[in-house]
Amino acid sequence: KTYIRSAWKNLNSLSELDELAEALDALISMSHEENEFIELITVIVDVLSEAPMASAFLCHIIDSAALPSKETSHKITTRLLQKLKPDHWPLGGIYRTKPKKRTRVNAAIIWSVLAEKLAGEISLSLFTDNVCNTLLDYLQSDPDFSVRLFALIALEKFAMTGQNKNKIITSGRDMQKTLQNIAEELHPGESSTDDMNRRRQLKFCVEWAMKNTF
Repeated sequence: KTYIRSAWKNLNSLSELDELAEALDALISMSHEENEFIELITVIVDVLSEAPMASAFLCHIIDSAALPSKETSHKITTRLLQKLKPDHWPLGGIYRTKPKKRTRVNAAIIWSVLAEKLAGEISLSLFTDNVCNTLLDYLQSDPDFSVRLFALIALEKFAMTGQNKNKIITSGRDMQKTLQNIAEELHPGESSTDDMNRRRQLKFCVEWAMKNTF
């Protein structure tokens, strides 16, 4: 894990093309063995930043990785779900009841990238009932618009596989109603520029999903 963290940190701090290529190659080389690939994904969920290049690096690494087996995919999902379990230890005298925003966002991003790359049989191993419910919960009720946005994107990517889409539709949640409620909720209000941008992005994706996916 320490080596992976170091390689990822170097990747985000380098500017020379040769150095970037070397750091990328180091990370990609770790993705060809099951345990290393799982550890790589586990570390990335902790360290992936909002910088646009970070997501580009993630996509490139996963695109270049060896295709994981169903078993490996299931293990990845299990690890991500463990990361998203509520924390119950005191934090400055306060109990933190859910993982921090960046972890929730990163897990959704990783699921969406993997779902797109692995559409089909392997995607079914990733998209367990727990993953489905977690993403739907985030979409419906997470207080952060970024989390809701990336949860929706992940659900759309998983829905590229028919059985996954059926799981979402038959989950007991009325997706059309859920999306309509979110669209109505996203009215302009007093908020930061970043928050307004996320609202606009989420509204666009919600409207797209209603027309084209769900």
